[in-house]
Amino acid sequence: MKRIFISTSLIFFLIGSFYFLNISQKSSSKVLGAVQNNNIIRNIKVSENEKVVALTFDDGPALITRDILTVLDQEKVKATFFVVGNNIDLYPDILQEIYSAGHEIGNHTNTHPFAFLLDKQELAKDILINEEKIYEQVGIRPNIFRAPYALYPQNLMEITDMLGLAIISWDVDPEDWKMVNKEIIVNRVMRDINPGSIILLHDGPPELDRTNTLEALKQIIIELKDHGYQFLTISEYLEKI
Repeated sequence: MKRIFISTSLIFFLIGSFYFLNISQKSSSKVLGAVQNNNIIRNIKVSENEKVVALTFDDGPALITRDILTVLDQEKVKATFFVVGNNIDLYPDILQEIYSAGHEIGNHTNTHPFAFLLDKQELAKDILINEEKIYEQVGIRPNIFRAPYALYPQNLMEITDMLGLAIISWDVDPEDWKMVNKEIIVNRVMRDINPGSIILLHDGPPELDRTNTLEALKQIIIELKDHGYQFLTISEYLEKI
């Protein structure tokens, strides 16, 4: 009899897909972050004339974050970074640089887990450990949170409600996490952008090459400015709700 070997990543993908589809049937708005109630924010409802967008970065800090900060500084744009605790351990000084440059910091968990594989206590612990690491480095406790893999099981929703965290999703995903080339990233952002959009980009995890994201960033900013857009942090967005 031939043995069939399935990679761990494939197993997780299949489990995640099955879970995601089942939850979606019951509560698609919570999973997809498609609406602004239930404390999940995918975009901000503004008029067509109010051309504002938010740049967000996930999974850092990493060494390339410094280069991203340089581009943002050159273009005088503020962004929001959803950071992972394990990466703060590697680059605490870069987290400090993000904060010192006036950018916003959000909680993206300590270990970037699949939320449905942890019970409520384990999930709460993972979020709170990251909160403490952020506080130790920059003296703030973020009030915004992004769920890894955009998974929102009920126990996660209960935790964020209890902690007073606003869950921030997105409506523009150029899939830079797939390490597609610069042109694809730019074209997808410009194709999908609308006033009030939240753009998802990645500066981590540190072991992956995010050069294409870095190279796309400046062009994205320039093109959006040429179309009349201004950039807000997530907290500035929340003030509009």
